[in-house]
Amino acid sequence: MVEVKQSKKEMDLRLAWFPKEEMLQDPDRVHSFDFHKGYLKKYDWHKQPLRNGAHFTPIYYLIQILKEESLDSDLLECFFRRIPYINVALEEIDFITRRYKWDKFENLFDYYICRFEDINTTICELFLLSLNYYQTYYYQEEFTKVKRFEDIIKLFGEDPKIPRTLKPIFINPSLDYTLYTYIRNCTVHNPSKINFIENNQKPIIFIENIEKKKRYGIFEEYLNNLFDEYNGKKEPNSYVDLTDPRFPHYFYKIKLTKLCKLNYDESIVGIKMGVYDYAKNLLRELFHLQMELDRTLQSNHSFDIS
Repeated sequence: MVEVKQSKKEMDLRLAWFPKEEMLQDPDRVHSFDFHKGYLKKYDWHKQPLRNGAHFTPIYYLIQILKEESLDSDLLECFFRRIPYINVALEEIDFITRRYKWDKFENLFDYYICRFEDINTTICELFLLSLNYYQTYYYQEEFTKVKRFEDIIKLFGEDPKIPRTLKPIFINPSLDYTLYTYIRNCTVHNPSKINFIENNQKPIIFIENIEKKKRYGIFEEYLNNLFDEYNGKKEPNSYVDLTDPRFPHYFYKIKLTKLCKLNYDESIVGIKMGVYDYAKNLLRELFHLQMELDRTLQSNHSFDIS
């Protein structure tokens, strides 16, 4: 075995860059994310195309098939590059909450939020790219290319070729697409409307109100049905606080009319949700979207991956 000698300067640099014990929640353990090589190994691990594998690996397998069919290999390579990266970045923000003591670092919370914003915008970009790719190779006629994230809602609602499970004709897609669209657009265009709360190293997204014009699908119908089930006290021109255990991250302040009916336009729709939980759910939506669209695309071409 060859002994590698390190200079005092090299040893001092290692000690300076590695956190002190009092900065770590579990200083006796060593994690893969403690080292840059750990990030690269994680990325390699996520980037495995397996036909019958777990998580995104079947999608990577299909990407290889589509590339062989010469269906825009550059864009497919973009999917193959970015999706594993997002998986690693999501693991990293979870790691940050469990590894470090945030009160020992001056800017760790800010770094965490920046990583989240990168994850959020990248996944939303992948939504758009996935739909544009699908439109290009599934349609036989002219189509309007999706350029804005909110256009996804319109495409899902009006296009008969989009798989039914993705349409905002159900409660879940309506509330989910409203949430993802609002947070993405605020992150890019109006970040002051999103509040991030540190919450003892478990950061929370807090949004005071999603305006009426930013609520999509059957949101109004859903809120009316939720209010119909309310049997509590009602006072004219006041607000009623409501929640729904099916969607615990939403909270509602229902504005009542003079006749104690729901005033949808002036009712408040707010969000309080863990940052990591939100990012994990958004990545899961990308997975479902790609699986549905890839299956549809596969059925419209001659190749078979079964």
